[in-house]
Amino acid sequence: LAKPWIERCSSYFGVAVSPTGNDASTECSFEEELRCSEQWMYVPLTNTPEESKKATMMFLFDIRSTSQLGAGLSILQTIFICFAVGIGAMSFSHDVNTLLLNPIERMISKMEAIKDNPLYAMKLGDIEYRREEIETARRKEELARMSRCWKLFYMGYNMKKVKEPMETAILEKTIIKLGGLLALGFGEAGAEIIGQNMRGGTAGVNAMVPGQKVDAIIGFCNIRNFGDATEVLK
Repeated sequence: LAKPWIERCSSYFGVAVSPTGNDASTECSFEEELRCSEQWMYVPLTNTPEESKKATMMFLFDIRSTSQLGAGLSILQTIFICFAVGIGAMSFSHDVNTLLLNPIERMISKMEAIKDNPLYAMKLGDIEYRREEIETARRKEELARMSRCWKLFYMGYNMKKVKEPMETAILEKTIIKLGGLLALGFGEAGAEIIGQNMRGGTAGVNAMVPGQKVDAIIGFCNIRNFGDATEVLK
C-alpha cells in the first residue's frame, strides 16, 4: 500500500483504504466512525505458529450500506405487520359486529319494547314483514337493471348470502313470533298482565295483577237458526 500505516487501533497499526480517509490522522477510523454492527472482520486462519508470532493480518470492512439496507427493510417489515394486524383486527371487529353484537342489540331492544308493551310485538311482526318485502322488491329492481353477466354474479352472491340463515336471525324472528302469539292469545285485556309480569324481577307468574277500569261498548248480534244454517252449509 502506498499510504503509511499510522492509524493505531488497540494493538494494531493500519491504514484506512477509503477515498475520504484523512492521511494525517492517527486515530482509529473504524472505532471513531463505525459501530460494531457496521464492521466486518476477516482474519487469516491458515497461518503457521511461526508466522503468527511475527505478524497477524486483520481486515475490517465497512458494511454501513448493508446495515442501512437491513434497517430500512426492518422498518418496512414493521409497517407491513402493523398494517396487516390493523386490517385483520378491523375485519374481525366488523364480522363480530355484523354477525353477533348488532343482532343481539336488536333482540335486546325488541325484548325491551315487548316488555313495556306486549301488543307492540304484533307491530314488530308487521314492520319485519314490510322490511322483507321492501328488500325483495329492491333486489328485483336491481336485478332488472343489470346485464346478463352481472345478473349471474349477483344471483350467485345472494344465493351464497342467504343459503343458510344465521342463528341470531332465527332467534330474532322467533322472539317476534312468540311476542305476537302472546299478544293474540291474551288480547288487549291480558297485555297488562303480561307486561307487569315481564317487568317484575322474579321468574314466577302472578295472574292476580290488579286490574284497571275501562269503558267499553259491547255489541250483540243474534242470528236466528244459525246452528241449522251451519249444519246445512256443512
